[in-house]
Amino acid sequence: MHVRFVRNEGDVPVEISGTYVFPGGTPTSGYRPTSLRRRGPSTSASDPSSPTGVRSTQGLQEPSSSDTSNEEGFMGRKWKVILASAIVAAAGATIAHVALATTPSGQVGTILGRGTTDRALKYTVPKVVTVTQKVRVKVKGKYVIRKKKVQKTIDSPIVACSTSTPCDVVQQKITYAPGGFSGWHSHPGVVLAVLLSGTITRYTTDCAHTTYNAGQTFVELGHDETMLIRNEGSTPAEVLATLIVPAGTSNAELRIDQPQPSGCAP
Repeated sequence: MHVRFVRNEGDVPVEISGTYVFPGGTPTSGYRPTSLRRRGPSTSASDPSSPTGVRSTQGLQEPSSSDTSNEEGFMGRKWKVILASAIVAAAGATIAHVALATTPSGQVGTILGRGTTDRALKYTVPKVVTVTQKVRVKVKGKYVIRKKKVQKTIDSPIVACSTSTPCDVVQQKITYAPGGFSGWHSHPGVVLAVLLSGTITRYTTDCAHTTYNAGQTFVELGHDETMLIRNEGSTPAEVLATLIVPAGTSNAELRIDQPQPSGCAP
């Protein structure tokens, strides 16, 4: 269990946009357990003694030791927060910060902020691979060593962060107009997305699709997971996405354009 205290000791307000990964069903009140609060400078949002007179940031606390690496990756003390804002507006509502292949339409993206972390953090997915193993078999009463191909499941990393290979954490807000879509694409790391408003439908290359409503989430895992997002509703949809990618990934490289799969044109 890692307990921390965050204080703005500067003379201007500071904003931090964070992503929490908690067990399903965790109530909002569980984001920061009160039993873990320690005596010290007040962190109350309404405390008039705050040195800057502004609301203090809450929630930089893991709920359990099993979530330590994820939370530390996002909110670790070594996280250098770089606040940046980019207003993207273009005729035809395309995204200015990505290279286009299967062109988006009715989609506008804004980078809310990005920073770098060197805390140990790894996201993996199960992957079945074929390997060659040496096995000991009995042939004519004698044991000999033979080679045999077998399948095994390994943890394949999508993104791995450390002091030697730091990662960038990027937060982005994406708006889809009614009928708007993202074009086929993937990402160079992990994307944790929350639908803020409206409804979207997410298609994969086999044309399987899932519809998400406000308050629901979805995860995108690396270069090999190609998808298309489409707003099939009658009102705008807003998505808040947190991307964890190799350090140095430019805004243009946050999206990897992919060709349209055969047999799927939603």
